[in-house]
Amino acid sequence: MKKKNFVVWQLIWNRIHSIHVNFKYIKMLGIESRSSIHREPPLSKESPSEATSRDSGESDDEHLNSDRPKPSKHSKSETDRIIKGLSKEGDVVSENKPKVQKKTITYSPLIGAVCLMVSGVVLATLFTPVHLIWWRASNPKNCSYQELKMQYTGLNPNVWDSLESGIENILNKVSSKSANYLFIYDNGDVQSIVKEMATHAAKCFDNSQQLVEMGKEDFNSKEAITDYGKIIERFKAKIKSSNVVLIVNLNEVPGETAEALHFICDTENPLREDLVVFLTLRMPTIRNENAQNKVEKELVKMWSPKLTTNILDALITRVADSVINLQQK
Repeated sequence: MKKKNFVVWQLIWNRIHSIHVNFKYIKMLGIESRSSIHREPPLSKESPSEATSRDSGESDDEHLNSDRPKPSKHSKSETDRIIKGLSKEGDVVSENKPKVQKKTITYSPLIGAVCLMVSGVVLATLFTPVHLIWWRASNPKNCSYQELKMQYTGLNPNVWDSLESGIENILNKVSSKSANYLFIYDNGDVQSIVKEMATHAAKCFDNSQQLVEMGKEDFNSKEAITDYGKIIERFKAKIKSSNVVLIVNLNEVPGETAEALHFICDTENPLREDLVVFLTLRMPTIRNENAQNKVEKELVKMWSPKLTTNILDALITRVADSVINLQQK
């Protein structure tokens, strides 16, 4: 009986030993079991001392592995297909994202009315100047001196042309400046001719308009010599009813009151709109080529004793703005 038992154990031992030898032989040949299709974290290498304890810990490892989640049953191809399907679904979702709609702004009737009114004002503002320019161009105002030209044939034709063009520019708003005409003469009844010219100019503005005249009495009164501003106040009152003023014989205007002409003859900032000033000055006979220079020198000789150079230069520039020679040849 004992011998029988010994044989049984001997067979079992031999079997175990053969299995152990075969396992070592397999390892020596480099034959390993097929790895799983699912990736797992890399394992640390075993030391020789740990190899003997691995077998004893297999049961514990199996217990621990039981708690791990089971690997997916899908094959690699199935997994790729699922991933691609998810990507396509994600693309579809991104394509079907809700688009941002533009806001529709609704204006109240009040705002619409205000916009309409503003547009009307702007159009009217732009249209009016164009309309006026067109109307004035098609219906210009004239100030022809043809009758006086036929009456006084001895005068240079340029005299009439200069008057007509200057006054018509003011009548038709071509120029915003006023106009000054200084007529020089040496003898004869020239002042009466200039008065007719000025009277006709006033009729060009309004047929019922009267000519305003100023002379020796206006510039030589005690009140005027003390304060030349009184002359300017009187002048403003007179030009309210007329666009044309005649100031005769500057030779009789003293230096104390001559500075009032600085404001009366201001073409850039006239004392009234559409103003024309006629002035006369008697002086020795001169040639046309030297008329402007001779007139300026004559005025300096008349007023320099009472006025400084700065005031006198500005005054003469305005008074002698346009010189017309009516001296007899």
